[in-house]
Amino acid sequence: MICFYIRDIKDYPVLYTAIIEDIDILITGDKDFSDINIHKPEIMSPSQFMEKLLIKIELELPIVPQQVIYKLFLLLLQIFLYI
Repeated sequence: MICFYIRDIKDYPVLYTAIIEDIDILITGDKDFSDINIHKPEIMSPSQFMEKLLIKIELELPIVPQQVIYKLFLLLLQIFLYI
C-alpha cells in the first residue's frame, strides 16, 4: 500500500492516475509534488528530466557531437514549453 500526502487535494487524481497506469516518470513543475517520496513514478521537474536525459544521451552515445546534443536539448525544451 502506498501512502502519501499532497497539500493541494486537486493533485491527488494526477498522482493516483500515474501510479495506477504504472508511469515511470511524472514530470511536473508543481512544487506540491516535490515532497512526495515514492519509488514509482519518479517525480521530476522539467529541468531534472532534461538533465537526466542529456546525461543518458551522453553516456549512451559518446560520439554524438555537442552541437547535436544542444539542438536536441532545444527541441525538447520547446516541446515542454508548449505542453
